[in-house]
Amino acid sequence: MKIYNMQSDNGNPVPNQFVYETEGKTVFRSYDTVIAEEDNGTTTLDLKWNYSNTTTKYLCRFLGEGLKKKDIEKGIAAGKYKVKNLNN
Repeated sequence: MKIYNMQSDNGNPVPNQFVYETEGKTVFRSYDTVIAEEDNGTTTLDLKWNYSNTTTKYLCRFLGEGLKKKDIEKGIAAGKYKVKNLNN
């Protein structure tokens, strides 16, 4: 498993914003909360994906550069992203 911090606009590691990579699966966590995961081409967001502005900013980066919160909302509505409880 590979674990690394998300990067700031200046290229510095961002505390408490992590990406975990394992075989076929990539997970974005903010503090101790799983926010999103990509598993074999399927992207799933936590049921409560709409967290703080900082977490949402890094969620957008995790999903793809240039995305904004409204793009995530459209992606959910269109079925591009699944939504379920990732933090049992």
